[in-house]
Amino acid sequence: MYGELDTKLKKGSKAALAALSMFLAVYMLTILLLTGLLAINDTLSGDGQIISSLDGDLYQTKIFKERIAYFLNGMADIINPKEQTDSTYIYQKILEEEIACNNILVYAGNGTTGAEYLPNATDFGIKANKNPIVTKDFESYFFFDGYTLYFCQGDADAKLALGGEGEGQDYFQNQDVKLVENPQDYFSCYLYLAVNNEIVPGEDNSSYLYRSVISMNSVKILLLIVLAGGLAGVFLGVYAARHKKLVRAGNHVVAYYSNKLFIEIKLLFAFAAFYFFQILYQYLEYDIHYYMVGQVLCAMLYIFCIYTILYVLCVDIFFNRSRFFKNNIFLYLLRNYREYEKKRSLQKLLLVRYRWYSIFVGLSLCGAEAFFVAYLANQGEMFFLLPAALCCILALVCYVWFKNFYKRFLDDVSALSEQVERIKSGEYATKVILSKNSLLQSVADSLSNIQDGVRDTVDEYVKNEHMKIDLITNVSHDLKTPLTSIVSYVNLLSKEKDLSPRSREYVEVLEDKSQKLKHLIEDLFELSKASSRNIEVQRERLDFGKMVRQVCADLDDIITASGLKFVYKFPKEAIMIRSDGNRLHRVLDNLIVNATKYSMPGTRVHISLSVRLNTAVFEISNVSATEIDYTEEEIVGRFVRGDKTRSTDGSGLGLAIARSYTELCGGTMRIFLDGDLFKAVLYFPIDVLEEAVASEPEVLEKPAEESQRSNEH
Repeated sequence: MYGELDTKLKKGSKAALAALSMFLAVYMLTILLLTGLLAINDTLSGDGQIISSLDGDLYQTKIFKERIAYFLNGMADIINPKEQTDSTYIYQKILEEEIACNNILVYAGNGTTGAEYLPNATDFGIKANKNPIVTKDFESYFFFDGYTLYFCQGDADAKLALGGEGEGQDYFQNQDVKLVENPQDYFSCYLYLAVNNEIVPGEDNSSYLYRSVISMNSVKILLLIVLAGGLAGVFLGVYAARHKKLVRAGNHVVAYYSNKLFIEIKLLFAFAAFYFFQILYQYLEYDIHYYMVGQVLCAMLYIFCIYTILYVLCVDIFFNRSRFFKNNIFLYLLRNYREYEKKRSLQKLLLVRYRWYSIFVGLSLCGAEAFFVAYLANQGEMFFLLPAALCCILALVCYVWFKNFYKRFLDDVSALSEQVERIKSGEYATKVILSKNSLLQSVADSLSNIQDGVRDTVDEYVKNEHMKIDLITNVSHDLKTPLTSIVSYVNLLSKEKDLSPRSREYVEVLEDKSQKLKHLIEDLFELSKASSRNIEVQRERLDFGKMVRQVCADLDDIITASGLKFVYKFPKEAIMIRSDGNRLHRVLDNLIVNATKYSMPGTRVHISLSVRLNTAVFEISNVSATEIDYTEEEIVGRFVRGDKTRSTDGSGLGLAIARSYTELCGGTMRIFLDGDLFKAVLYFPIDVLEEAVASEPEVLEKPAEESQRSNEH
């Protein structure tokens, strides 16, 4: 057990590792690709920030240029009487911080007003010869002589543009940098700003210029990190490619747990994560404030956020497919409401739906009326007409929905009714199909279960009946051959003349029993043929009354010997039916003989024939000699006798054969029991309706000794 658990844990860990490798590989390679595109764009646009950072040229980085432009604008603002604003103090404060760090030397003067800005307490030779003096440790400086801005670095100098096109524009080319707001306002100003060869951070890293140095160095570090991440992404991608099955298993686990959340929660979490990363970047950019670093970190954060969200959603959609969209709060509430509906009765459910329908339609129509009244009251203000139309549309939609619901409900009821009729007619294969989300689905399921149960029961019953018939047929056939030999040898023994009296008595007993066994086997054959319908039936038009009289006449000797009183009620008119005369003769013979065997001595046996509702009805009733302790179905079973003591002759197959023959002849046999009264009834449809009208039956009571005259009736 523990071994299997450890194996599963190892497989789960490997799958998670493979999926994580795939995730990180795609992310790192994406970052590497975007960084490469950023470097290409930086080079083609002429900014050259990445290349200048790699070369270590601080003066070509954009953040350094922005700081210089900011300082020059601040100096011009300080000495310009037209631009004295609240920002003047901020400019002065920032410049003083840089001067305190000894990162810059500054001088600003106004040739018209004579105003000067001398934080370093010198004009650096600008007043004397109009040219600044190169100071030790400050070999690079910017100088504005009232008309042109110069940038000097060592022995080289260059003219720079002032907010527009002109000489020296290439220094700030393609950079969103403006040195002064309005250059024409500063033509009488002198601006000097020298940069220390070694820029220091100052106290608490407060130097703006030092941040540009850190930014340049950070670009190098970030590029190395991105390159290393790209190489790691390649190795992780190779590992994930070699373990595709594990990657799929890991992603499947992600999709499994992701599918436990509603789609609304997933989207809400995605927006929250995106917003969190955006706020995080804003604070990060504010604290670091490096152009290149902030740009790269922003891209990495945004890409990680968006990529993670898209990765999880794509994996979820790929594995769960339609379940991703179906797993939402609306469908969840709808499913629970339907489960709640299933617990309620159908009548209450219909009433609830009708009540909600009525309320919604009523509210919609009332809202439409209210908005229309407001529309008229405000002299046709269109603002009220649109809600009125919307309320009418909602009422119409609700009406159409309920109409379709009611129609589907009626169709389902009709389908269930038709299914009941099919089951009634014996068709069990077809299943009822209702509309989607039908309220009667539980009823349909119950009906299908009943249908399956009935079909299985019928199939099992038919199978058992066939097995019984086959068994009877096979056993009868196997007994018939030796029985024939027994009967033949007994017959030969009975013809021997030198048998002793005792031996002859034995032979007579054998002859009697063999004949009974022969009759029993013949009855078994007849029953098996009749039950399996493997018998030829020749139905013909015959007079049922004449047939009954003929059978009674043929059995007159048996009737007379029984000592019973037979009462006949036969109509005078002919009752024509269509049946097999020979087998109907045997059915009638069997019923009358059974009456002579099992009736109480000295009682009456009633035999009648009549017409009821175009049906010929033959009835024979007698009082049983023994107590009737069996049911109507039991007495017509095989090997069942009215005398359970078996003191009388008989095989117990007579009534079973009689019922099978009756059905083969086109009729129906029923047995009725009332106390000790036994009644057998045969029903046959009359052949011609015009001839089926019988008069009042003739009643004749005849004792056993007068049975010979019964043929007249």
